Amino acid sequence: MPEVPVTEDELLARVEDAYANYGFCVAVISENIRDPDGLPLGGHDAPWFIDDFGHPYYDSPARYLAGRISRSLGVRARYEKPGTIQRSFIQAASESDLAEAEMAGRAAVSAIREGRRGAMITLERDDTRDYNCYTGIAALEEVGGRVRPVPDSFLSKGEAFVTQDFIDYLKPLVGPLPVIGRLI
Repeated sequence: MPEVPVTEDELLARVEDAYANYGFCVAVISENIRDPDGLPLGGHDAPWFIDDFGHPYYDSPARYLAGRISRSLGVRARYEKPGTIQRSFIQAASESDLAEAEMAGRAAVSAIREGRRGAMITLERDDTRDYNCYTGIAALEEVGGRVRPVPDSFLSKGEAFVTQDFIDYLKPLVGPLPVIGRLI
C-alpha cells in the first residue's frame, strides 16, 4: 500500500522470509511505494510526468526491486506490470461491481438530462451492517486532483498488510473469494 512506507532492506527481508518459509514469494507493491523519507523506491529522483493537478508519476519500482532481490537473495525474480488488463477482465468483475457500474451510469444519464455539468457521480456506502450502496453527485472542484488515502484502521503497518477491518470492508465489493489450496 502506498500509505505504508518501507525501506528496500525491509522489503528484501520480507521477501527472503517468505521465500525461506514457502519456497516462493509473490510481492504485490504499489507503483508509488515510498520509503520513510517519502521518496519513491527504486532510485527515482525525478518523475517522468506531472499531471495537471501536480501529481508526479514515476516508473514502477518493480523492475529495480526484482533486480535487487535477484542479486541479494540469489534467486530468480521477475516482475509483472498488468497495466489495464485487470480493468478489462470482465470475468473477474463481482456482482456488486456490475450492479454499481450500471447504477452509476444511469445516475450520470439522469444528471445530464437534468442539466448537471462539472460534476461526477459518486458511490456512497451507508453505515448499516449489511452492505448498501447508492449514488451521489459531487462537484468536480471538490474532488478533482484530490487523493483520499486508505484509512489507518485498514493498514497493519508492522506486518505491511491490511487489517481485518479492510477485509470486512472489501468483502461485499469483491464477492466470495476463491479457496486457494496447496498441492504440497
